[in-house]
Amino acid sequence: MSRTGLALAAAAVFLAVAVLTTWPLAAGLTKDLPWELGDPLLNVWILGWDGSVFRHALTTPSALAGFWDANIFHPEPRSLAYSEHLVPQALQAFPVLALTGNVILAYNLVFLSTFVLSALGVYLLVRELTGSAGAGLVAGLVYGFSPYRVEQSAHLQVVSSQWMAFVLLGVHRFLDTRRAPWLVAASVALVAQNLSCAYFLLFFPPFAAAWALWEMARRRQLGDVRLWLALAAAASLVAAATAPFLVPYARVRASGGIVRPGWELERFSADVYSYLTASEGLRLWGPRLRVFPTFEGALFPGAVPLLLATLAVGAGVVRAWRSSRAPGTAEDPGARRWKRVVVVVAAVAAAASLGVSLVILGGGGETLSSLPGFRARSLGRPLWIASVSLGIVLALSPRWRRFAGAVRRAPFAFWLLAALLAALLSLGPVVRALGEDVFRAGPYRLLYEHVPGFDGLRVPARFAMLVTLFLAVLSGLGVAEILGRVRRGVLVVAAAAVLFLLEANPAPIPLNEVWGDPLYKKLPPRVVVGAGAPAIYRALAALPPGSVILHLPFGSGPWELRYMFYSLSHGQRLVNGMSGASPPGYARNAVELADPLRQPERAWRAILASGATHLVVHEGAWRYHKGPTVSRALEACGARRVLSRDKDVLFEVVRPSGSPALAAPGASP
Repeated sequence: MSRTGLALAAAAVFLAVAVLTTWPLAAGLTKDLPWELGDPLLNVWILGWDGSVFRHALTTPSALAGFWDANIFHPEPRSLAYSEHLVPQALQAFPVLALTGNVILAYNLVFLSTFVLSALGVYLLVRELTGSAGAGLVAGLVYGFSPYRVEQSAHLQVVSSQWMAFVLLGVHRFLDTRRAPWLVAASVALVAQNLSCAYFLLFFPPFAAAWALWEMARRRQLGDVRLWLALAAAASLVAAATAPFLVPYARVRASGGIVRPGWELERFSADVYSYLTASEGLRLWGPRLRVFPTFEGALFPGAVPLLLATLAVGAGVVRAWRSSRAPGTAEDPGARRWKRVVVVVAAVAAAASLGVSLVILGGGGETLSSLPGFRARSLGRPLWIASVSLGIVLALSPRWRRFAGAVRRAPFAFWLLAALLAALLSLGPVVRALGEDVFRAGPYRLLYEHVPGFDGLRVPARFAMLVTLFLAVLSGLGVAEILGRVRRGVLVVAAAAVLFLLEANPAPIPLNEVWGDPLYKKLPPRVVVGAGAPAIYRALAALPPGSVILHLPFGSGPWELRYMFYSLSHGQRLVNGMSGASPPGYARNAVELADPLRQPERAWRAILASGATHLVVHEGAWRYHKGPTVSRALEACGARRVLSRDKDVLFEVVRPSGSPALAAPGASP
């Protein structure tokens, strides 16, 4: 079979696995959402908003000018920039939206495509690196269906990491062939990745640049001026294509939005033991491997990938050590003896220090400190001793220098170093083991304090997606070792693939799970597209264009997401909203409107100041039948009842003279 045929067959396998591992989603593509109606519903709204702008732009290009002024958080400008814009995903979804008008179907197809494309990209990359389609297939499965994807399945932007492997593949092929189309392909893939997820916009490009430099050094191309010029031109074009999408976020940040305090980053950083904690969604490991659960801290990559990666690294190290043998050179026997002694002592010191570092990382620093002569509970000193000792070993031993050079040139070296660095960065500004500080100045702190944009990201633990990518490549190298050395290695590899899919399996996955809010009744476990939407939202569609709606309850995440979703059908602007962050005005409204019965007049003044033209009270939302009381209280303040539909009441906001509505930033498309 040709290489193209093999790639198509691999894609078909990945699609089948995607359907099986996300079952029963495929049975309800048009009406169900995977896992929950929280973050997926937010991303459904974003795709729907983007699609509405794109649709209007086909006939009225000026509609693109209102892209960032989404219909939430009225009257705040640039309201879309409080979360991901998902433009690449929306472009994927747009044909489905245009043909069917079903935003849930569009979301689900994009969601499934992230698994297939992620697996396919790594398949192609590892096949290119090893020459083995079998190695590529297993590596693709490891990345495309990793346990970490189960943990992040509610976050479309995070699982949209499929373009990374295509970037690395394009760079590798360009350096091999010097053909410009490969560099163009890598650049397009990098732009797509940059715009798919703000986290990977900052996390991934340095690793892509490091891969290019590593490959250039391996090929002895670092002195090639033409190559540097081509790469610089590509980098400039990528920056130029990405920059316009950063401007709205920079303006929102300058206005006081999207800046995360250090304590919030620490809360959403990985713990060392997060890598031994499995996602609860995994059928095999979820109930059994919960060593240290934290927020977004279930990062166990699977036993099979770890074993395959260890095999690749072990085999590569053995080969490097054997290749470092060389005939001895003439040297004074006395000098040779003392050098040997120093090298042995330094090697023992390095090994011991690294061992101490591992014990501290494992949460055993307090135990070590209780032993006579041990004071170290932090990583700083043992790592410093290990670095100095290794420097002495390399300075005095020609064989160790040859060994180090052979390791650096080994196929596994970049992927191992990249995986370790990404794992270290995932631990955040303070490295912790079992919740105890082991290193107060983690390298992520430098990024947070000195690199623009990092102070707007909440979850350093999402570096784990890069760890997963690099581990998948190492797994492919391990498979190549098996196929090249083991008799009937194909059977061993097939067994490894099956075992991995079993340990990474989340099926059957939950659908339409509803977030709870103790103040309000639980919402229905499904949202409805089209004519089946609740009657009140159909009534809102009949209001004059440019109307501004304020819904009560206000500030409850599950309810806010429903208002946003149904706004896609009625097209009106909302004072409500929910996003990755929120503007100060929304926070003030949330305080004033959290309990309208506490101070009804104050709540009414907040409604008037919001610029709302209409008010919807969802009377059935409150526990203990408080809803009708809320309606009567606001009616007494001046709200004019327009209609009632199924325990939902629509009011017109009647303003006293001299109290004009706030100006809106522009009508929604």
